[in-house]
Amino acid sequence: MSQCPVCGSQNRDAARFCRNCGKSITPGAVAPGQASPNAAGPAAGGGWTAGQVRTPSAGIPQVPRGTVVRDEQKSPGTILHSQKNEVPVAGWFVILRGRRKGRDFRIDKDNSVLGRDGSCDYVIEDDTVSREHARIRKEGDKFVLFDLGSGNGTFCNGEKIQRVELQDGDVLKIGESLILFKEAKPRVSLQTADAPNAPPS
Repeated sequence: MSQCPVCGSQNRDAARFCRNCGKSITPGAVAPGQASPNAAGPAAGGGWTAGQVRTPSAGIPQVPRGTVVRDEQKSPGTILHSQKNEVPVAGWFVILRGRRKGRDFRIDKDNSVLGRDGSCDYVIEDDTVSREHARIRKEGDKFVLFDLGSGNGTFCNGEKIQRVELQDGDVLKIGESLILFKEAKPRVSLQTADAPNAPPS
């Protein structure tokens, strides 16, 4: 007869699984509370015996299985104090001439690439556009456009550029496509907009 190392039940010698708890029975297994001949006990520096449950190292937080641990938990709509007075700046492109005429694209990254290649952030379907034609980068509250050594050049309001700070209403020529740059900023400071309502008279 062989003994289950988990529940201690007696099983046939040929049994591979315990008839009581269903756990696997391995050769040389020992019952709970019995020291294994090959296990490192307290004298050998192991500090535990077979059948005991190892406890995690001290200082490691324990959470129930399936718990999602978040670095920062806040309710939807929460505004961090450090971000309270940041001025939001929104920019987008509108295709004026090209295969996607009339389409608009929100600039939602701090660093984006425009070009013909499918890996670009903003794909311009124009054979006269380089694979990676230009880069637009957000610097503070400004959007800055850089030419990336394109074959046909990058133009802003009719002038060839290497670097230009874009302003609302600028028209870009990339290859044979014309693209309008639009920008939205608050008309007043956030402190002014956040002022308490005047008391009723």
